[in-house]
Amino acid sequence: SAASDVYKRQFEKSDGNIPSCYVSAFTTSYTKAYQRMLDDVLPVDKGDFIASFSRESILRNTKDGTDHAIKEILIHYDNQPTWIRVFYQTMKDPYTSFINIWITCININEEKQYELKLLEMAKVDKVTGIYNRAAFMDWVEDKCSTINENEKRFLIMLDVDGFGKVNDRFGYNYGDTMLKKIAQTLKLVTENEDILARLGGDEFLVFVKGIENKEILDRRMDQLFSRLNDSCGDFLFCSAGICFVSGEGFDYQKALKCADTALYESKKKGKRRYSYYEKMEDMKA
Repeated sequence: SAASDVYKRQFEKSDGNIPSCYVSAFTTSYTKAYQRMLDDVLPVDKGDFIASFSRESILRNTKDGTDHAIKEILIHYDNQPTWIRVFYQTMKDPYTSFINIWITCININEEKQYELKLLEMAKVDKVTGIYNRAAFMDWVEDKCSTINENEKRFLIMLDVDGFGKVNDRFGYNYGDTMLKKIAQTLKLVTENEDILARLGGDEFLVFVKGIENKEILDRRMDQLFSRLNDSCGDFLFCSAGICFVSGEGFDYQKALKCADTALYESKKKGKRRYSYYEKMEDMKA
């Protein structure tokens, strides 16, 4: 049945406003209200929307004892993606077998954008503005969950040699400035599909994919080191350890340990260089 004016006013007063394009449909009938929203739901979400708010689904839920539901969904409204919160409630007529259905929605785009912003901020290192360790791990594990035998992928761990002395001599504010410069340099040198993060302290991580062979990675590492050493000045240099990442049976913590082992080898050899994990596969074409 149609949503009553009283119900609509109560809903708007307590939670928000119905998007203007839906007002006429929501004051006529459930069928028109449902169809009007379905027209704007993004194609990828239509199946989920139908499963949640179609007449058949609602009546089935009511029979099972569920008389209401709330769901947040993305629609295309006013020529841009907009988040709405959809709410339905059913009520059985005590004198007949009829079931009344009320359905409405409110615009929650501003609230949702703020929520998404907070989630994104939680992934970012506050000093450098790049991903933090946890976000990097989630991203790499997701990318390595699918196996592509033709794609070469590497995990690179970078460490700034002598960074502790910078903090001791010039203070932590200057140290943070240097970390930002290093992060910005990494952004300039890495490719669009690479991802980088601050592991913590003066250590950084780079995940590189789409490399055809080891020689190509060597050239990129030489370029990266040249730019990094230019940005660090005369008293800071970088060392790195590199581990080949396999999709099959991938273990992030094991890969991180392998890259750290290779980094340790670089430091033993005199720093200002990079090394490959000694047991990695032969990547030559």
